[in-house]
Amino acid sequence: PIPAISLCRGMASVDLQAALAVAQEAAREAGAHILRSRGDRDIEVQVKGANASDFVTAVDLQCQKIIFERLGRAFPDHALVGEESPDFASVFPSPKPVWIVDRKSPAHFDLPPAM
Repeated sequence: PIPAISLCRGMASVDLQAALAVAQEAAREAGAHILRSRGDRDIEVQVKGANASDFVTAVDLQCQKIIFERLGRAFPDHALVGEESPDFASVFPSPKPVWIVDRKSPAHFDLPPAM
């Protein structure tokens, strides 16, 4: 499992090869975290909004944090948004490069049936 990471705006000022290398490393690090967490039956789960089938796990949040930290260190002047970002809409429009992070975490498929 490797999360999807996109650079969607302001690419003209970005070394795309360097950005790709950092994004790939961040995705690998988050993917490794997912693999280490597989089978853990004590994963914290939170329901998002009114839809009981829309939830986020602690693994999801940790993966987004891993990716944001790595991208933030490499590109401190870029905006970072993800599915769990509370201020998603505030990033657009933005004059600076914007990274969109979708963890693609399969953690919810490993939840016990009672979830």
